[in-house]
Amino acid sequence: MSLSDDDFGDDDEDFLALTLKPARPAQSTQRPQIPPHASSSSSSQRAGVRVTSSQSQDPQRADLLAAKGEVAVLRAKIDELEQHRRQERESLLRDSNNDKADKLSKIQALEAMVKRLEDEKKFLSVEIRNLSANKRRKRQSAGDKDQFRRPDDESQTPTPDPVTPAQTLPQPAPQPQPQQAPPPPRRITTSGPTVRITNPSKFNENAILIDTIMHHTIPGLTTPTMTLLSRISLPCAISTSSTTISAFEPLSTYILQSLVRHREALRLDQFITRMLFSFKDIIMELFILERKHARFPVPFILALMHCIIGFRPKAVTKDTLKEMVELCKDLLRLSEELLKPDEEGGETYQRHKRLGIAAVHEEIIERLVLVYVCDLLEELVMCAGLDREILKEIVGVLNKNDEFVKWTRLAVGTSSDILVIYPCVEVLSCCLKSFEEKEEKYPLMNHEIVSALVNIVLEGIDWKPNWLFSGLNRLMGNTVDNVLVEGLVGDKLSHLPCAIHPIRLENKFKVENSHQHTLLLVQLNIICLLEKVLITTTEGISPFNKDAILLRNLVFAIGKQQELIFNNPRNNLTHIRSKLISSIVRCLHAIWDISTIDSESTSPVLTKDTSHELLIVLGRIAYSNNDTSDEAGAFLMQAREKGEKIPVFNYWAEKRARLASHITDSSDDIDIIQAQMAFSNGLEFAYDDDVVELARDILERCTTMDEADMLYISMTSNVERTRQDEDEDLMMMDS
Repeated sequence: MSLSDDDFGDDDEDFLALTLKPARPAQSTQRPQIPPHASSSSSSQRAGVRVTSSQSQDPQRADLLAAKGEVAVLRAKIDELEQHRRQERESLLRDSNNDKADKLSKIQALEAMVKRLEDEKKFLSVEIRNLSANKRRKRQSAGDKDQFRRPDDESQTPTPDPVTPAQTLPQPAPQPQPQQAPPPPRRITTSGPTVRITNPSKFNENAILIDTIMHHTIPGLTTPTMTLLSRISLPCAISTSSTTISAFEPLSTYILQSLVRHREALRLDQFITRMLFSFKDIIMELFILERKHARFPVPFILALMHCIIGFRPKAVTKDTLKEMVELCKDLLRLSEELLKPDEEGGETYQRHKRLGIAAVHEEIIERLVLVYVCDLLEELVMCAGLDREILKEIVGVLNKNDEFVKWTRLAVGTSSDILVIYPCVEVLSCCLKSFEEKEEKYPLMNHEIVSALVNIVLEGIDWKPNWLFSGLNRLMGNTVDNVLVEGLVGDKLSHLPCAIHPIRLENKFKVENSHQHTLLLVQLNIICLLEKVLITTTEGISPFNKDAILLRNLVFAIGKQQELIFNNPRNNLTHIRSKLISSIVRCLHAIWDISTIDSESTSPVLTKDTSHELLIVLGRIAYSNNDTSDEAGAFLMQAREKGEKIPVFNYWAEKRARLASHITDSSDDIDIIQAQMAFSNGLEFAYDDDVVELARDILERCTTMDEADMLYISMTSNVERTRQDEDEDLMMMDS
């Protein structure tokens, strides 16, 4: 028996005894008299009663056991019901807590929305007051001018004579008088049309800047930057020199309050300076924080800084430029790990090993910060380039203790990305403007940087996953990962980035083609930079004289691009490759010219493989103007005479030729044909005439007369042999 049965067994027995047993009749207290003759028979009767009583107790005991079983069953059901009631209570409490948490989150979101609407209401009320005041001022000025303006017909309005009482009385008849001469005619003067002089309308540039910030959108994204910042908050409160930003509040609220507060009180240059310094303080405080994901809002704040600087570059003062360059240097120093190769034991390696996959949202944020800082630095140097003296000071700040040179070595290294290399080359090219005199030394260029840049021209650089987004200065190349940038910000207010997953590329050919397009533009900028350094500085030729590998890489780069053109001559990048080959030939010619003119320099050192490759690639260029170009021109003329306006040889090259020459389909056929023949497409019209002359000049310096004749024979004989084979094939087809 269980413990519960032992505890309540006595109660059950009493209860069953009272309910199941019949009530005994009431008996008197007096015992009856037994006769003496019945004593013998009483013993026998007592024995019979004992037997019958034992038989009557067996069904009672069975009923008692059955009742105890029913009680146990009922008690088990009661326990089961009690347990079910307890579980139902816990589930109801859990549901109520979840509903309460959801309602609290909704209340917080609504409070943030109400706060944002109140800020917008304040901003709009200020705007309405300003517009009303301007309108009232204009009405007052117009009323004052109308008060002193004469009407047009004032001189023609007759003035009535005053009427006196004597004139109302009857007058005697006038007596005749002698005739008098008529009065002279009065001269009637009329005034010209009224000219209203109004003050020229002045635009409130601060209001235009605020509107630009409110509608700013990062290139490649669809959501405005301020909308993204309205869903981002800080994990903890931070204090800057101007104000304090509370935790878990939208950053857009603080930015909007700062814009409205300083809108009327400051000039445009002061307004820009104040906002830039406020953003700088926020970024530095976020980088000082050791909390995880504290750098989440930094890319979007950098985008707003880029927008403010680009709004009016002349309004950015010199001191502001210096401070912003210092900020970029600090951020680049903190982002150097992204440009280094992943070594075993590094943070990235350990994270990949621990998780098995990369933490994509963390990588995207770090790379966004790096790319946006590079683009912001490029914008700052562009602004400083408007004044040469300011640019010199900026270069001094930028390359203090050779910091920028060290960073540039990493930026153009093999582990870098094209989004970092492009602005880095632009910064080097802009800084070169401050060193136009030949006696000055260009500090941002040394042998290692030149070698890395030439290696990019030869080998190129591969595209990397999770780097396929656009920067702030240009919208080109791959923009596949722009979806991940917007995916970092959720639909609700949060201080943590959303978890995102890498995009699985279905069409890698399109990604590779876009990457090659951007890479060719970077290689063109690198060659132009090297050519400028060679021409404008005295130390520009020294790396090529000291290291023969640099010249070898340039020559082999020409051969590589020529092979790519021959493999796919109708590609959309063929004309850009042809332009790159022309730029490299100009750079090589400049190296030969400077080496020949400068008595202190020696002639370029050529190895055996370089000389062999140089003869081949320059021979293809020098003897490219053959009968093929004439036949292609005649074929174009025949096609145009028949009324065909579509591109014939290369759609992209011919379209670019028309755009460069400002020619449309309705232009004259001769003009269209001349524009297409003057634009090199790498095959029929291979290279420009000046490039062909430069290639022949280099060959003349590098070869003897016999070598040049043999090279000419070998190049032209191949063309003639090919032409004969084509004629034979045509004859066989006709037969």
